[in-house]
Amino acid sequence: MAFSDLSTYSPEQVAKFILEAHSEDIPFLSAKLSDLQLTAAIEVLKPKNDKDWQYKLVAIIQGIQSTHSLEVLGGALILPQVLTLLDNFPLLKLSEQEKILPILVGLPHLVFMQLLMKANEAQLTFLKHASIAEPIQHQLTVFCHELSRDLTGYSIGIENLASDIDSIDLQGLSQSELIELIQQIKQLSETATILIEAINRALLLAWNTLRIDLISNLSDYKELLLKMRNIAVGKPGSDTSPATGIYLRLQNKIDLFFNVEGDPLSENEPAMEALAKLSVWYLKDYWEIGLLPGITDSEVDSLKELQSKEELFAKVNSNLKKLGLSTVKDLKQKKILSRASLEQYIKDNQALLT
Repeated sequence: MAFSDLSTYSPEQVAKFILEAHSEDIPFLSAKLSDLQLTAAIEVLKPKNDKDWQYKLVAIIQGIQSTHSLEVLGGALILPQVLTLLDNFPLLKLSEQEKILPILVGLPHLVFMQLLMKANEAQLTFLKHASIAEPIQHQLTVFCHELSRDLTGYSIGIENLASDIDSIDLQGLSQSELIELIQQIKQLSETATILIEAINRALLLAWNTLRIDLISNLSDYKELLLKMRNIAVGKPGSDTSPATGIYLRLQNKIDLFFNVEGDPLSENEPAMEALAKLSVWYLKDYWEIGLLPGITDSEVDSLKELQSKEELFAKVNSNLKKLGLSTVKDLKQKKILSRASLEQYIKDNQALLT
C-alpha cells in the first residue's frame, strides 16, 4: 500500500495499515491523515493490538505539523497513551516537545483528571513546566468548576445520609444492611480523600501558572473538603478515641437502641442482658434462634425444674461466649441489632457450637 493512496482509505483501513506498518514509516503518512483517519489510528494503538503501539504513537505525533490535527489526536487519547507520551516527550527535541500543548487542548477533561491522579513524579514535573501555558490552565479552570458542583453534591450526600440514620428503624435492619450503611459513610470519607489528593496535585501545577485565582480557589475547596470529611463525616470510634460526625450520629442511635427502661446498657454488660431488646426472652426463644443445639422443642417445653432451666441458661451463656458474643459491645461490633440478624449470625457460625 503506497502512502499516497491513504486519502482514499476508510478509517478502518487506515487503522489496519497502522498496525501493519513499521514505526519508522509512520511519520511520513500521519501528516496526511484526515480527522477521522487520525482518530481511528490512535484508537487502534493499544497493548492488546500491537506490541509496538508506544513507538507508533510517538511516530504519529512526530509526523503531524498541524495544530488542529494535534488537537484532534488529543481528543482520541486514553490514559495509558497519555502517560506514554509524557514519558517520551522529554526525550524528543524541543520543537517536538511543544506539541504537547495542542494535544492538551484536545485532551478530554476526564482523561486529564485520570492523568493528574496517575502521573508519577517525572510526568508531573513535565506537566508543571507545561502549566505556564493556557491548555493546562484551562484544564485546571474546568476542574475548579467541577469541584464547585462536586462539593454541593457531597454536602447533600452528607445531609441525606444523616437524615437516613435519624429515621432508620434499627430493629428492622439486617446485619448486612447495617454494614452497608456504615460502608456508605466510609465511602463519603474516601471520596473526599480522593478529591483532596486531586486538589493537592492540581495545586502543584497551579503554582506554576501564576494564576492567583486558581491557587486561591483550589486552596479554598481543599479546606472546605477537609472540614466536611473530618468534622461532618468524622471517624468511627475506637478503643482510644470516640466516634465523630455521622459515625457518632449512628453510634448514638445504636446506644439508644440498647437502653433498658431509659438506662443505657454498659458495653461490658453480658450480652444476655441485651437480648431482650431483640425479642429474645425465654428458653424457647434461645432454642429457636439456635443457641440450644441438640435439644428438641418438646424438651424445652417440658422443663419444669428450675435447676434444669438454670443449666440451660448457663449453656446459652456459654454458647454466646463461643460465638464471640459475650458482651453488649460484641453485639454492637458485629452489627447485631435484631433477632433476625442474631439468628443469621448463629447459623453462619454454627460450627463454633459443636
